[in-house]
Amino acid sequence: MVTIEIALAIPMVLLVTVAAAVLLAAGHMQARTTDAARAAARELARGESPAAAVAAAHRVVPDGEVRVVRDEDVIEVRVTREVRGPGPLLGQVRRTVSGTAVTRREGLP
Repeated sequence: MVTIEIALAIPMVLLVTVAAAVLLAAGHMQARTTDAARAAARELARGESPAAAVAAAHRVVPDGEVRVVRDEDVIEVRVTREVRGPGPLLGQVRRTVSGTAVTRREGLP
């Protein structure tokens, strides 16, 4: 009896472990998208071109989507990326994570 219960429980334990790993990966990617947004915002605050800012963000998150919004002296950068689970079963689990950074152009009062 105990052997059957263990044999049935092992796949569930593995599934929960992999799901936890996916959640940890999503959390890690959340931090990376925020770092990418900060890197791009720094470039724009220094007066660099938008292309240089997007390149700075892509160095941190290569396949992230970068969006820049400028409002006079305020610059907002948002980097988003989709995180998916491994394999055919957990590959259906998707989460979009994003990071945002807001800054002002340097040299303005």
